[in-house]
Amino acid sequence: MTATQPGVRRLIFETADPEAAREQVAQSLIEHQLRIDPAESLNLRLDLALSSTITLGRLSYGARAHIDAPPMETCYYINLPLNGGSLVSQNGVSAQSRAGQAAAALLPNGEFSLTWTPEGDQYVLRLPSAHLEAHAARLTGDGAEPILFDLTFDLGSGAAQSLLATASFLDRKSTRLNSSHITI
Repeated sequence: MTATQPGVRRLIFETADPEAAREQVAQSLIEHQLRIDPAESLNLRLDLALSSTITLGRLSYGARAHIDAPPMETCYYINLPLNGGSLVSQNGVSAQSRAGQAAAALLPNGEFSLTWTPEGDQYVLRLPSAHLEAHAARLTGDGAEPILFDLTFDLGSGAAQSLLATASFLDRKSTRLNSSHITI
């Protein structure tokens, strides 16, 4: 994804309205139900670079956010925490993702839930399963089939550091795109 690639667009969305936040995150990333801790005020910021093959965003709720989502079916979803973290549950497994420690990789085939900490600020990657599985098949010489990831992975590993650096690079490059800035 480059700043000049056709079909790539950038969206910056900010709101304190929980329903507007749910609608925009559902439209841009994942369908879900959103609950905000009643003692806190939402301060959502969603900064997205969207293309037909990858969606990269930087997302923060500014409040304790509880998310319940149905199976995504057609994509893998990765949370790379930059600050704070979240409790992540999918397919009967729960784990913590936390900045500098662990990231979360959600599979297409299971419902999941996330509870973000108020200071949570994360890169979110949505990768179409067909593209990722076909790429894995080319690399391994096997047929395309679902990829199984552990729910969380160590952010200190070389591969995770490379993924985080790539997300950061693409995020910086996306600032060159023409963007729509919406505040509700």
